[in-house]
Amino acid sequence: MASVMYSCFLPIVLFSYFLA
Repeated sequence: MASVMYSCFLPIVLFSYFLA
C-alpha cells in the first residue's frame, strides 16, 4: 500500500521540481 502511495506522490514531486 505504501508503494502505491509512493508511485502516486513521487511523480508529482518530480514534476513540480521540473516546473520550478
